[in-house]
Amino acid sequence: MAEFRFVMKQWRRMCDGVRCDECILRNFCDADPCSRHDGELDVIEDTVLQWAAEHPEPVYPTWGEWLTAMGVLYRKNPNYYYRVSTYAQSPIPADIAQKLCLKPKEG
Repeated sequence: MAEFRFVMKQWRRMCDGVRCDECILRNFCDADPCSRHDGELDVIEDTVLQWAAEHPEPVYPTWGEWLTAMGVLYRKNPNYYYRVSTYAQSPIPADIAQKLCLKPKEG
């Protein structure tokens, strides 16, 4: 069984990207939760994981790449870069990247 948080994150991403009438899980969303069987939960999980594999999340630049491109972070000053290295190595979250009008990385 996959990590619960990962499955729920992918299910949310799937719901945000697909219209309800086209969703492959619409029968599970409309059903009475009290009448569900344990086998259906496995079907939901497998379906969500299959969709996530077919629709990978976009990868955006790291904070360091973006700040360097903006001219804010200079790699020439190693002391300053070292202090912000934890932020510099982490990718920008998708919602923030969209607000900054950044496009996903290619490849």
